This record gives sequence, C-alpha cells and structure tokens, in this order.
Amino acid sequence: MTDRLLLRMYTPEDADGLFRAVNESRDTLLPWLPWVPTAHRTIYETIYDIERFRRDVDPWTERTNLVLGVFRRDTGEIVGGNGFHTLRLATSQAEIGYWTHERHRRQGYCTEATRWMISWMLTPRERALRGGDGCEVPGWGLRRVEILAAGGNVASCAVPRRIGLREEMRRVEHTWLDGAGWQDMLCWGVLAREWDFIRHAPAGR
Repeated sequence: MTDRLLLRMYTPEDADGLFRAVNESRDTLLPWLPWVPTAHRTIYETIYDIERFRRDVDPWTERTNLVLGVFRRDTGEIVGGNGFHTLRLATSQAEIGYWTHERHRRQGYCTEATRWMISWMLTPRERALRGGDGCEVPGWGLRRVEILAAGGNVASCAVPRRIGLREEMRRVEHTWLDGAGWQDMLCWGVLAREWDFIRHAPAGR
C-alpha cells in the first residue's frame, strides 16, 4: 500500500514464491525468528501455512494474528512479511513483527512497510487509511502498537529506531536463543495520539 510496496494476505498462488523466499533467507533469519526452524521446510508446509494465516484473522478473538506478504509493486517479487500478533482486545494493542528476504535488504523496504502497518493499526475503525495506490482500507482502531526485538538482532532493532519510536524497555538477558545465547529483549511503542498519519511517523519527529 506504499509507493513501492503492496501489502496483502498471501494466496495459494504465492506458495512457491514464499517457500523460496524463506529458504533463500533461512540462515540469516536464524536464530532470531522462532518460526524459522520448523516452517516452510516443504512446499506443502507453505501451502498449509497460507491457509492457516487466512483462518487466523478473527477480529473478535484474542487469537487474531494478521500475516501479510510484502511485495514489490513493480515486479511482484516477495520482499518479506509484515503483520501483527499478540492482539490484546482488553487494552486495544498489538505487537508488529516483520522479516525481509535476504536479497531485498538495505533498501528501506521493511521500514517503509512497518510505517504503513503502524498507521493502519492505529487508524480508527470509522476511518480509512489511503495507500500509495489510492485505495483505502478501514483502520483497526488500536490504541497502541509495539515492536519487540532481541538486542543482538541489529537489523530488526534498526527499524523502530529509524521510524523514531520510543524505546520503552530493555530486559537484560531475558531470552535464550540457540546460536546467539542470552539476549536482551527491547521494546519500542507508540500511542495513536502520538502518531502522524500523514507522514507515517511519530508526531514531531
């Protein structure tokens, strides 16, 4: 939904491209993403996961888990993934997560997609967010979004810092990751009232 990128749910036709994108990047996605060791090991697992992603979208339960593919608008290539999980309806907040295909890193795609995702999550339900292609999507109406990342995952930590989110927490040696050891866990957050929906950035930053 940005000038360069299309964010949408995966379809069965995306299975081959998603399978290849994950496997071409698997070594560099490890050890940071918990799903990498056991996902997309065969094309059949990818087909199953795409269907599971579609079933997980239920705005009336705490199980809501929105997984979107990020595609280059000009070529249709899969750049990576973005979306939200850990939706907490009682407090109207969720956590955004993302990954990027090894071949498409260092081009600002993940930061661009995440800016738009934050705007979408925080846009009130009665309003619509306009994408770079002119289309409009209704907002999710959340009060707050956050991003969590292991301190050693330099690339993931760089995304909220580039956006200018507030770093709110560092839990020292909070999580053990095979291949990386004990990791600090960092959290960045932003509230709807602090967000500039035109610039897709914190107000005043």
